[in-house]
Amino acid sequence: MSKEIMPIKLVLIEDSLHDVESFRRALSADSARKWEVIHFQKAEQALQEIADKGEEFDLFVTDYNLPGMSGLDFCHQILEMGLATPLVILTGTGSENIAAEAIRIGVSGYIIKDPLSHYTSLIPDTLIDVISKTKTKQKLALSEELLEKVQRLAHIGHWKLNPATGAVTASDEFYRMFAMSPGADLAAIMQAVHEDDKKGVLAEIQHCTEHGGIWESRYRIKGVDSNERWIHSIGGAVTGKNGEIIELVGTSQDITGSKMVEKELQKMQKLESLGVLAGGIAHDFNNILTMLFGNISLTKSNFPKGQAGLEPLEKAEEAFQRASRLTNQLLIFAKGGEPVKKGITLGKLVEEVTRFDLTGSNVELAFKTDENLWAIEGDAGQLEQVFTNLAINAVQAMPAGGHLHVTLENIDFSKDTKLGFSSRRYVKATVRDEGTGIDPEHLDRVFDPYFTTKQAGNGLGLATVFSIIFKHGGHIAVDSVLGEGTSFTVFLPASELQQFTKENPGSDEVAEKQHVGKILMMDDEESICDIAKQMLESKGHVVSLASSGEQAIGMYKQSMDDGKPYDCIIMDLTIPGGVGGKEAIVEILKINPEAKAIVSSGYGIDPVMASHTSFGFRDVLPKPFTASSLFEVVNKVLRES
Repeated sequence: MSKEIMPIKLVLIEDSLHDVESFRRALSADSARKWEVIHFQKAEQALQEIADKGEEFDLFVTDYNLPGMSGLDFCHQILEMGLATPLVILTGTGSENIAAEAIRIGVSGYIIKDPLSHYTSLIPDTLIDVISKTKTKQKLALSEELLEKVQRLAHIGHWKLNPATGAVTASDEFYRMFAMSPGADLAAIMQAVHEDDKKGVLAEIQHCTEHGGIWESRYRIKGVDSNERWIHSIGGAVTGKNGEIIELVGTSQDITGSKMVEKELQKMQKLESLGVLAGGIAHDFNNILTMLFGNISLTKSNFPKGQAGLEPLEKAEEAFQRASRLTNQLLIFAKGGEPVKKGITLGKLVEEVTRFDLTGSNVELAFKTDENLWAIEGDAGQLEQVFTNLAINAVQAMPAGGHLHVTLENIDFSKDTKLGFSSRRYVKATVRDEGTGIDPEHLDRVFDPYFTTKQAGNGLGLATVFSIIFKHGGHIAVDSVLGEGTSFTVFLPASELQQFTKENPGSDEVAEKQHVGKILMMDDEESICDIAKQMLESKGHVVSLASSGEQAIGMYKQSMDDGKPYDCIIMDLTIPGGVGGKEAIVEILKINPEAKAIVSSGYGIDPVMASHTSFGFRDVLPKPFTASSLFEVVNKVLRES
């Protein structure tokens, strides 16, 4: 079954019925195509029909001389209507002026009604040629429009350069990119190029002009937004008939976004490397600190409370705690560790940290807190870093001295959501200095990684603060006035648990009610095992030691076989080259699903430390640990029924 040929629909405006008949006969003789002619004697009648049916027609053919509106006027009307249908004028005058005017206004074709030339036989092919060329022209226009849109979206502009005259012809996107008007020559365009890059770009163009080939360059310009932009240009030489270079052609693309991504990727790669390095250092350093903490704790236990010799030891403990916090600060930002949350009374923590950080400075602390401040669930070590960073920033902002105002209060959003917060209770901490303030143009970037206005700063302090608060489910905001000071406001979710009161004793009181048990301590560091054993035995515990996960599994199985199982196991998370706590607990729980295990690590940001119960552990013991923190966590686990 042959495919039906769709007719070509055209409007013919002709007042001579003789010419209309000749026109129809010419189309009827076209065996290759099917034509449908709608005839009007006046242009006004045709316009009404066209206005009603619009793009239904493939072609408009009009006589030049018509009663009333002329053929050219008709063409003007069609073009003003915005129709893309091709136009053809018929005329018996053969005037070159008419032809020129028709072409000028956008008419697609022109047929002279000359009987001597048998013009009617040429009508079908002439009309088909007009339709074909118009469609080609329309496709080209659409392609150019699409190209312009794509170039704008991709921030790419194309150009041609005459090296002899410096004349440049370019796309709209190129001129927009360089903040130039059409007609700008090479010299004018080069004015937008950064002074440090201009010489290199000109050298590339000169080399391509003299030797041909392709040139490629990346350089900076001052763009349309007056900000520095990065441009990537690629060009090539075009040669004439005799092999001479007549022009350069190419494209230029705004790659500022890509450069920013590349820069951020480099930062992340550096950060990842720092994280790996810091992780190893922290592990070893925290092991050393654990030994120091342990020996100081044991030494302190030999001094009665209130004895003068205790004070230097207590100060040494505080210094070691600061050293541990400094190690963890880089780790938290570099690795983004989850906080190991426990119940915390924030007021005590903040006051102790800020007072310590202001020691030796000329800044005085003005501390105020609600009497019944709600407790929070948080990682004490990470939150100490938050307020340490804020206190240090405040001291640096007040070189001549002043007051650091720290206020803690309860905020209840449980019935009304404010500032996009969750509907719940928060503890609000405000840290306000009386310093130099922050420039408004920098205020939105203070939490960005590596952003700093300090000569000696690394841009990690406030980025670390933001990361910690975010991972605690909280919010942080900054407000500043130049010359008056800066205020940081921290919101941390209040704990849903009971507060620490006299009826609900805190850790110090619980620690006095000691539970004694049989304990297995597993760590690859012999000195840590020894110091932990001394600490635990001082409280009456019976302690066995293992240096690897394999040994700990064997010892635990043997204790079960003997009917004298261990009451608690403390396992180091990481054993270089061997089975660590994460793997060992899986096997031990197979032996005894009720086994009570504590995971310990100098990698404070490891996910096992943050979600220890998901891995089968009852509690965590971050390194470095003191005798009191060791006693507390062991006593808590032994106390569980």
